[in-house]
Amino acid sequence: MAALYKAERPNALPSAVHDFLSGKSTKNVVENLSGNGPNQLLYTNGLCLAGRHGSQAESV
Repeated sequence: MAALYKAERPNALPSAVHDFLSGKSTKNVVENLSGNGPNQLLYTNGLCLAGRHGSQAESV
């Protein structure tokens, strides 16, 4: 998803990519995680680049 975001916004800073991904994720739903990693699930709804599979880049 980060690559799709950057494809549409090539000048986006890493912090903007992080904020976008974090903002779109569902928090605290993944169970049995090891370590202290982020508990975030990112639903992509089958995202792909614009023009493929009928998806729109605006949906990113």
